[in-house]
Amino acid sequence: MLPAKRAKTTIIRYLERIGLKTLQHRPEFKFHPAEKELGGLIGAVAGDGYIDLTRNVVCIYPNQNETAYAQYLSNIILKLFDKRPNIWHDKNKHTLQIRTGGKQLIAILKNYLYFEDKNKTKTVKLIKPVYSYSTEFLKGFVGNLISTDGCVGYRSGTPYIKFDSSSIELAKQYAAALNRLGIKNNIYHSIRKTTFIERSEMYSVVSYGFDNVSRFCYKVGIPEPNKLHKLQGIIMYRTKIPNGFIFS
Repeated sequence: MLPAKRAKTTIIRYLERIGLKTLQHRPEFKFHPAEKELGGLIGAVAGDGYIDLTRNVVCIYPNQNETAYAQYLSNIILKLFDKRPNIWHDKNKHTLQIRTGGKQLIAILKNYLYFEDKNKTKTVKLIKPVYSYSTEFLKGFVGNLISTDGCVGYRSGTPYIKFDSSSIELAKQYAAALNRLGIKNNIYHSIRKTTFIERSEMYSVVSYGFDNVSRFCYKVGIPEPNKLHKLQGIIMYRTKIPNGFIFS
């Protein structure tokens, strides 16, 4: 899935311009503010996005009540690629749709994500091993995976953060990224109904307990406001933090 030679040259020139060329070569590199935002965009596309390689178009589908999150992703694309995506309400799918394109944007995304064109949901994954990316990139990546395909809640009085995916490789990479960030987790496999007849394999990565949930809150955060507020509510209830406290 690596782009053609000419496209790869375009990628390197672009990464040099925004200060991220070292992402192509080694894990030891200096922090750049765009790393977390780029990782966040990659995570959002991996979780709820699709790349149309024939038309050079990328679409991301937040839930219909996630207008603020859609605007957040739009601002990232505008900052990194100088493109303002179109955002509209898809009434048929009951979602919002963020739609943009361009050869440069598609080349960057292809340089980070692998997936089979007709089976993106089950095959999507990062092209390189998790250790190849900076911690800032991974923070953006896992935070947006939770924003798109995750949830925050309680089970038997124990708080948890859960990420669901049909891609076993993406689930393993999410778990490995959490391990890099010092957040413990477990992977579970299940079979779920998609229709009355069809079944689908699902892989869930769950971080249980207040310690892991609070580490996620302070180290990673969740860009999607509804889930972030729920996460902050868990922390404030347990630690009695005054209402209005701002998490970094």
